[in-house]
Amino acid sequence: MTKKSFLITAFVLILAGGLLFLFALSRVGFDVKKFGSRSYETEEIPLTEPFTSIRTDLMDCSVTLNVDPFDRTRAVLTCSEDSPVTLTVEGGVLTVTQKDTRPWYRRVGFFEFGGASVELYLPHDLRPDLHAESMSGDFRAGGLVGLGAAQVKTVSGDIEWNGASADKLEVRTSSGDISLDRASVPRGITVDTTSGDVSLNDCTAAYTLLVHTTSGDIQLKNVSSDGPLTVETVSGELKAESVTAENVVNLKSTSGDFLLGDFIVHETCHIKTTSGDVHFLRSSAEDFKVQTVSGDVTGTLLTEADHQWGKGDQQGMGWSVTTSSGYVSIYPAE
Repeated sequence: MTKKSFLITAFVLILAGGLLFLFALSRVGFDVKKFGSRSYETEEIPLTEPFTSIRTDLMDCSVTLNVDPFDRTRAVLTCSEDSPVTLTVEGGVLTVTQKDTRPWYRRVGFFEFGGASVELYLPHDLRPDLHAESMSGDFRAGGLVGLGAAQVKTVSGDIEWNGASADKLEVRTSSGDISLDRASVPRGITVDTTSGDVSLNDCTAAYTLLVHTTSGDIQLKNVSSDGPLTVETVSGELKAESVTAENVVNLKSTSGDFLLGDFIVHETCHIKTTSGDVHFLRSSAEDFKVQTVSGDVTGTLLTEADHQWGKGDQQGMGWSVTTSSGYVSIYPAE
């Protein structure tokens, strides 16, 4: 067989395999989970013993926290026989664990999707501390649930915080996305991800706010911080809209761009980037200090300074830019 014939044959076989795969998907309504061999059962478990703390140690099991409309304490548990999830209460701690009893050869496959989940329903006046860890399972807190000190860690699972409150909040993941919506946290918020995206919307941190990513993008909208606000990224982009900071702000990037709209800082705002661009829109600070090597710095500031533009270092009322080769164009907002 010639090389050309071999390539044509390989292409035809790949195409045929793809068509057969699409046909099989259509037969199950494009629900790939139906290809898996695991079956799941659901049960509701009343939690009668009191607890002041929640700890989870899970693999592919997702966790959801909500307020029970009848102020009961209960759990709705969904799991499979070969990957059971257990709940225990001891010493005032509710512990949720998962164990994978499958042999190694059953853990390999494209269609072994986790369907395990734990839904915890809490009374509105119960404010337990939380320490949740998971590999690929997602975490969700919502329904105005209130917590004490909360710490959530995943490897690839997403973290969603929707309308919940906590005294202190720390969320970390490697590749999962993080979304905080309507979070009120008096003792500070810490967000850390490697490649996952971060979104904060309608959030208030009365102490400190720290957001760190490597390549994930960051979006802040309607966010306020009474303490220091710090955003650090390597290549991720920061979009900030309607952000108010009462204290010092530090923004740091290597190649990620900063887009700051209605960004109001009542003290000094330090911005440092290597090649990332910085763009202001109707923003102000007691003093903007921007350092960049090749990134451009442009936009409009809420100052009375005359506009300035050109290459190299520039300075105006309430702002200064230090750059090697970046273009600078600063105008007062209308």
